[in-house]
Amino acid sequence: MLCTSLRAQDPRTDSLQDLIQRGDTNSIIAIDWVHMSRHHLINSNYPKAIRFAHKAIELSIGDTNIECKARFYLANSLQNSQPRKALEAVLENEVIMEEYDHPWQYFNLRLASALYRDFGEFPEAVANQQKVVDLVESGNDSFFLMESYTDMGFLYDRMHEYETCLEWQFKAKTLAELMKDTSYASFINGRIGIAYDELEQFDSAHFYNELSLAVQNLKMTQNMSPRTFRILEIPMANKEGGMKLLWEYRLAIKIGRAHVWTPVT
Repeated sequence: MLCTSLRAQDPRTDSLQDLIQRGDTNSIIAIDWVHMSRHHLINSNYPKAIRFAHKAIELSIGDTNIECKARFYLANSLQNSQPRKALEAVLENEVIMEEYDHPWQYFNLRLASALYRDFGEFPEAVANQQKVVDLVESGNDSFFLMESYTDMGFLYDRMHEYETCLEWQFKAKTLAELMKDTSYASFINGRIGIAYDELEQFDSAHFYNELSLAVQNLKMTQNMSPRTFRILEIPMANKEGGMKLLWEYRLAIKIGRAHVWTPVT
């Protein structure tokens, strides 16, 4: 079973009233610490998120559900400053989550894959992402499946295996179109265009980036890679000269400086 967001409730979690009736004060306090960790994580206050996650782990002995959530928030909070420790937390969590079939396995495995990817340890990244794919393919959540295909495609992009990257991105594109998710389909078309550019198939790159831009507006360009603009304009520059390319390049640089572009995390 997959929860649909980090706000989703685990159906196995005891209600606060049940915990109070049992006098399980440690679990009650641990839940509060988990919520505090999540709050500070969302607000990018990582030291406090780490501190509250540790507190929750210490008090959650015997409550696997709370411990798994606390360890997940700990790993997320450590990701930027101490990525190796983040990976340790994720791997410890994986053992517990797998044993108890915890519903947050998806998020934990996805984070493991992203960490291995950032370390440049691609075989491990692919292996963990394949676990994500297997997990969601056994369920019925189309969005998570689409997202997992996209992540796998991004991994192969990072490994410069663009043919395999395209296979996964087209799987994601098919799902996005079936779900009538035009925004996500636009994003995937941009990723497909980038892969075709790397393969020096510029006509295809231009075609898919035009599809991507067709549903974009000026406000949404902050979510696009400056590289997307460059790929779109290469064929135009070849046909019409360099002025249009130069204008788009300057626009892309302006957007790129104003926004941090994170395609898939």
